[in-house]
Formats: sequence, C-alpha cells, structure tokens
Amino acid sequence: MRIITKLLDEINWFDTALKIDLDDLITQAEAAELRGVSIQAINHLVKKGRFRVVRIVGRVLLYRDEVMNYTPSVGGRPKKSDSQKKSRKPKRKA
Repeated sequence: MRIITKLLDEINWFDTALKIDLDDLITQAEAAELRGVSIQAINHLVKKGRFRVVRIVGRVLLYRDEVMNYTPSVGGRPKKSDSQKKSRKPKRKA
C-alpha cells in the first residue's frame, strides 16, 4: 500500500478527478501472495486479460476484489459425452 501511495504522490495524482480508492488496488506481488501462486502466474492472467489493471509509473496494479473473486477455469480438453464414446466405427476384417 505504501508503494502505491508513494507512486501517486510522486506524480501528483491526488486530484479530485481521480476516483480510485487506493485500498482497492494491490500490486502483482500482493495478488500472488493472496492467491497462493507465483507472480508469473498473476502476470500471465493479466496478459490474458483476466483482470482489469491500472498502470501507474510503469507499475501494474490490480483490483483486490477481482483477484479475490477470480475462479480459474478447469482447463484441459473437455470430456467426451456418452454418445461420442459409443459411436466408434467397427473394425474391418482383413
């Protein structure tokens, strides 16, 4: 949190036009710690567009509620349905 405040102070962004609550933003490192994953995993999700980000002075900040509420996809190939399993072609007799 102190990093965010310091960054905003440096560029004088504490303006009434800026309506971002600092308590809602976290760094990628904080997001990784909250989720129990690596920073690289969070960075990968950011690149895939899974989280909205705020970029300030080259830093990528994430919304805490989005990180906490994120549910990863199951991933992998979908299971075949029963109808697909039964429709095998019969073997040819040589």
